[in-house]
Formats: sequence, structure tokens, C-alpha cells
Amino acid sequence: HATLVEGPAGDWWMIYHGYENGMRTLGRQALLEPIEWTDDGWFRARGGDLSRPLPKPAGGRAGQNGFALSDDFSRDRMGVQWGFHDPKPEDAERLRRRDRALWLRGAGNSPQDSAPLTCSVPDRAYEVEVTLQPMPGGKPACCCSTTTRRSSAWDSPTTRS
Repeated sequence: HATLVEGPAGDWWMIYHGYENGMRTLGRQALLEPIEWTDDGWFRARGGDLSRPLPKPAGGRAGQNGFALSDDFSRDRMGVQWGFHDPKPEDAERLRRRDRALWLRGAGNSPQDSAPLTCSVPDRAYEVEVTLQPMPGGKPACCCSTTTRRSSAWDSPTTRS
């Protein structure tokens, strides 16, 4: 399904969502495709190679887009970029913000049983900087990059002293 919208220059487009080929981890993206009207009042996609970028609508002004993924944890709520994967009602109790830091009590023994705190990144390439410090009496921790619940890449494990 799609929604038809008129562009700033009077041209017509359909907006819908879909996954970028080979980039399912980016989530469903909004797609904009040009259409034309037929003589009998129906619309038809103008076509083209949809695997490549298409020209954007002519005219108008670009609005602000995107949002910062960085977080200094100074506010008393989590930003929209954060979420637990496969959350349970009690997972929110695992979080504390104090002294511009996030304290997260671990759960489980691996990504498969942990309900990890995630940040879904809407880009093909990115850089992450994280400082991990185990809590006194806590379990070892790590950063994990994952594309599915069963496939992960582990990095920077911390150990108890």
C-alpha cells in the first residue's frame, strides 16, 4: 500500500515503506517514488531502477531530519534511540542514570537470553564509543553488535578484578 502526495512543484509521488536490499538491519525506510496520472484517472509508477537513488521532488525547502544518537544520560528519561530487544515488563528496573552515566544491571548469559539494551542505527556505517565498568559484584559485560538474535559479534569483554 502507498499514500499519494503532491510535490511542491505539482508533480505526484507515492510514499511507502520497505527494506533496503541487503540492509534489513536499518529497518523499514520511507520510500518516495514518482508517479504519473493516466488519461482515465488512474496512477502509474513512472518506473526506473529502484535499486539506485531517484531524483527528489523539485522545489520546496528541506526540513530538519534525523536525530542525534549520542546520549550523555543527563536527563531523567531514555532517549528515543534506546530500547530493549524482546523486553519484559521488569527490564525498565534494570536501568539507572546517575552522574551522566547509564547503569544497566545485566540479565542472562548471552544475547540469546539477555533482553539487551539496543540502539538501532539508521545508517550503513557508524562508529561507537562506549566505556564499560563492571559494577561491584556484577557479572562480566560486553558490547555486542548484532543483526539477528542468533548472530552477534562480541567486542570488549570486561572481567571482574
